[in-house]
Amino acid sequence: MKGKCLIIAVFAFFALTRCSLGQSHVERPSLCELQKSSAAGEHRTVEVEGVYLQGMDGAYLVVADCPGQATLVVLEEIKDHKNVDRMTEMADKPNKARGVYGDGTPILVVIEGEFYGPPGVDQGRPDSTKGKDHAGWDSKAQTKLVVSAIRSVKELPADDPCKAPKSNPTDWPCFQKD
Repeated sequence: MKGKCLIIAVFAFFALTRCSLGQSHVERPSLCELQKSSAAGEHRTVEVEGVYLQGMDGAYLVVADCPGQATLVVLEEIKDHKNVDRMTEMADKPNKARGVYGDGTPILVVIEGEFYGPPGVDQGRPDSTKGKDHAGWDSKAQTKLVVSAIRSVKELPADDPCKAPKSNPTDWPCFQKD
């Protein structure tokens, strides 16, 4: 009987060890913390919650407690497509009925991926042009998130400041530049 218990215990130990070794370490900081503290050229694997804004100019992740900050969302390298269709459908819902493509509905998402701080300065540029343009990934975002998986997709709560309907997403409270 002791032999069977020992074999079961050893098997259970190896099974648990294999499962934990297969899991990668993913940080779970707040999006605002990442947006404010990421250094130029820095990148790390994270899981973050934020408000997904999709429009003609691109897709962005914002949060109410960090106005003026936006993270560019890149979906081209996604590995787990589980919630992509649901997220796209929810974001496009108001426009689909009108038969147009454009600025979508803000939705609450939890996304896993590689988070990049502002791009570094191109050392090959002439000194006279360095620092004269926007130091971000595009004109709206200082940071970028290359998505590997969308963990959850929900409607934005009615009391969320990012839900305010405006004609232009850059007028939304969560997308204001200081």
